[in-house]
Amino acid sequence: MVVALALTLLVATATAVPAGILVADSVKGAGAGLPELEELKQLRQPERTQVYDRQGRVIEVLKDEQDRIVIPLSKISTTLQQAVIAAEDARFYEHRGVDDRGIVRAAVSNLLTGQVSQGGSTITQQLVRNSYPDLKDISIVRKIKEAALAAQLEGKLSKQEILHRYLNRVYFGAGYYGVEAASRGYFGKHAAEVGLAQAATLAGIIREPVSSEPRHHPRRARVLRDSVLDLMAQLGMIPPARAAKAKRQPLKIEKPRHLGGRYPWFIDGLKRQLLDDERLGKTRESRTQRLFEGGLRIHTTLDQDMQLAAEQAVARWRPPTGPDIALIAIDPRDGGVRAVVGGRNFKKESYNAALQGVGRQPGSSFKTFVLA
Repeated sequence: MVVALALTLLVATATAVPAGILVADSVKGAGAGLPELEELKQLRQPERTQVYDRQGRVIEVLKDEQDRIVIPLSKISTTLQQAVIAAEDARFYEHRGVDDRGIVRAAVSNLLTGQVSQGGSTITQQLVRNSYPDLKDISIVRKIKEAALAAQLEGKLSKQEILHRYLNRVYFGAGYYGVEAASRGYFGKHAAEVGLAQAATLAGIIREPVSSEPRHHPRRARVLRDSVLDLMAQLGMIPPARAAKAKRQPLKIEKPRHLGGRYPWFIDGLKRQLLDDERLGKTRESRTQRLFEGGLRIHTTLDQDMQLAAEQAVARWRPPTGPDIALIAIDPRDGGVRAVVGGRNFKKESYNAALQGVGRQPGSSFKTFVLA
């Protein structure tokens, strides 16, 4: 009864004040001493590095635990943008970072259902939470800090800039961060190409990235997808008939693709070269971070046909036991390395004899030739 009374008072207060002003203004004082939002513009956003062969084909992806491909907002379909807004923050373009109506609506819904079925955080608040590691704890203090920073952020960036950062940062399960990595991973499409049902599926995953991951929990993913389609229809984003048609479509999730690993000896040499290159950073730690999280596009001289021929030639020569073999194919016209084979089996022996063996002394093995 006390809770019901408190909610009634909050609703009355919220409706008497212009939307967003009540909460946004009340948290400004809580922002004293917090980091300036200028820092958010410079916050590191790990992105996969892609390696290409001499024909411009992707041969390897270098990344940390976060698989992310950052793309501009113009390359994210309007349908996908709308689906995420419908699912996460229907009043995104109306509030100023903190949605008082959304908080009340979520509180009432959770009270009536007896479970946490809705969240009150806006897209801006979620972006702040995902950007500041020290805001991960669950507490009232954290929520106040989060709200204060969200209110500041709305004054620093446009709505489009906030949405762009959010869509490139949010987690979609299965190791995919951002809409482009998720679209490619689940559907084999770019974020600009997904259809309505696929967009709603991605938007539904955001709230439950583990329990609704579509490869392992297709039923839950479908339930959330359909709920997003209903929300889009209710908000006038799509006609009800179109939502009903999209609900009848199967999920059609693709099997995970593991790009890379085909040319381990060449990629090993590439990484060794770049990790020693101070143009990527003054320290090895900074170079490693740049290489695996910097979103680099590395164009190499590898020729896939020549690499295959080199591997076949080595396979025909080398016996099951005995001396090993290494091979490097270089184009004398431009000095480009076209193929590298550094040993028998990279998984079993990662020692790259083609590159690491350079400069080593022949040792006692040469005594045989001298004596002969």
